[in-house]
Amino acid sequence: MNLPACMAELDAFVPTQVEHEDVARLQVLTDRLETLEEIRAAVPALLRIFERSPQALLGAPGPVVHCIERVGLETFLPPLLQSFTTRPTRMTLWMLERCLRSDPSPTSRRSIIEALNTVHQTPQGVGFRSDIEEMLDEYGQI
Repeated sequence: MNLPACMAELDAFVPTQVEHEDVARLQVLTDRLETLEEIRAAVPALLRIFERSPQALLGAPGPVVHCIERVGLETFLPPLLQSFTTRPTRMTLWMLERCLRSDPSPTSRRSIIEALNTVHQTPQGVGFRSDIEEMLDEYGQI
């Protein structure tokens, strides 16, 4: 697998707005990432798909989330938190909830709660405030 070529394809991905077609295309792209090292390197590019297309239906959870989760929470959480705090999307918020449900380490849990609180207070978080509040009620404040 040619990692630079795959990364370029991930960065060029544009959803068609036909969910089953987009999911199938993403499955092909994520299947090209064969090793954990390749996936680890591709996590930021995979998250940028959600950032570029926040309204697109790309599976639930879909091939992107499944691929990212293969490297483990401690590996993908830092880029996920950065993505969420700089450009929050429904998918990255949902991924954070999945992380909280997975019984993360106290440090990871604290980082997620801090990110939720941060985004809740920003203009980018306006559309997510009620969802974030529900998550904070369920999983706790800092």
